[in-house]
Amino acid sequence: MKEYDIIVIGCGPAGSGAAKTAAENGLNVLVVEKRAEIGAPKRCGEGLSRSSLKRMGIEFDRKWVRREIIGASVYAPNGKMLRVDYKEGPEGWVIERKVFDKYLAEKAAEAGAKILAKTEATEVKRTENGITVVLESQGSKWKAKSPLIIAADGIESKIARALGLNTTLSLTDVASSVQFEMTAIDIDPDRIELYFGNEVAPSGYAWIFPKGEKTANVGIGVRKPWAKKSALLY
Repeated sequence: MKEYDIIVIGCGPAGSGAAKTAAENGLNVLVVEKRAEIGAPKRCGEGLSRSSLKRMGIEFDRKWVRREIIGASVYAPNGKMLRVDYKEGPEGWVIERKVFDKYLAEKAAEAGAKILAKTEATEVKRTENGITVVLESQGSKWKAKSPLIIAADGIESKIARALGLNTTLSLTDVASSVQFEMTAIDIDPDRIELYFGNEVAPSGYAWIFPKGEKTANVGIGVRKPWAKKSALLY
């Protein structure tokens, strides 16, 4: 059985960031990601603000940027539009999420973390000397052990739940969402657009995040019990 100082389950931004910090401080770190490709499929609009990047301590790299955002158009339920302009230059970017996630994973690996994709943590168990994790990849199983597990496998973490934490969310905390990357559409390529109102998206909003002159992520998120149907039907 292989032993590590920390095992991180999930190689999204949170998992990679935690792994990088731990490895930079001299710890022996293992990161496992159940998907074959880090960063795919994307599960967000791919918007990233300058302040968020600074807060997370991530160095800017243009290779994961698709579009600089210099403003926003926010539509109220009555149809009126509030125009927001960022006078100090781009306040954020629409990024290519799978490139961004791979970039963060590379930084963690450069710091010394070991990263295994297409490797799933199928079982975790507390012992007197730490936590044992059963890992599976391409039909093979093996065990790893660590005194500390970082469960970065999503908001309703199965790993955290297996270790006794309550990660269950109420229906009012969960949104039904759908998004398409669309092209050959008429958009403002330098501004995000947000639409609010129960007629448009009950207890949620719709968005257009430009990724090019005529390409954008177009999506909507709604919440129950206010929404009477799934997001795809709005």
